[in-house]
Amino acid sequence: MTLIETLVAIAIMSIVVLSVTSIIVGVGKSERHDRAASETDWEASFILSNIAQSIRNATSVTAPAVGSSSSSLTLSIPNITAENPTVYSTSSQVINVSKGGLAATRLSSPNVTVANLSLQNIKAIGTKGAVRITLSLSYANPSNRPELVYSVTRYLTISIR
Repeated sequence: MTLIETLVAIAIMSIVVLSVTSIIVGVGKSERHDRAASETDWEASFILSNIAQSIRNATSVTAPAVGSSSSSLTLSIPNITAENPTVYSTSSQVINVSKGGLAATRLSSPNVTVANLSLQNIKAIGTKGAVRITLSLSYANPSNRPELVYSVTRYLTISIR
């Protein structure tokens, strides 16, 4: 094999190795983005499901006042003493829940940050009440990696049973 043939073979192998490496890196970034999206979407569903179940079990919305919005929600649930009252609130990009007057516990996971939680009391005349929820979450990305940038906003309206 001559020197030129060796150089051509090395050049071709370099191109192949760089192409394969590029594909592997791209797949890794895509997998991390998909994981961030999946985790954030799951977290939004979990939080909304938890709040919705409490609203369904409530007999009334104590706060915010009818027609008002707030980042906290206080529900009266007299049928379940251990959960009366139930309070959802935000603090430092975290959603907390307090049930039965006990200390608040974290509802949202450390893997997401809460960009917005808006809870609007939309009780209509002749109804038990309803709450319109707007929830915006972002995947926690302290390293600012572009493949981990993901946000979701969900809307839900739940009526008291």
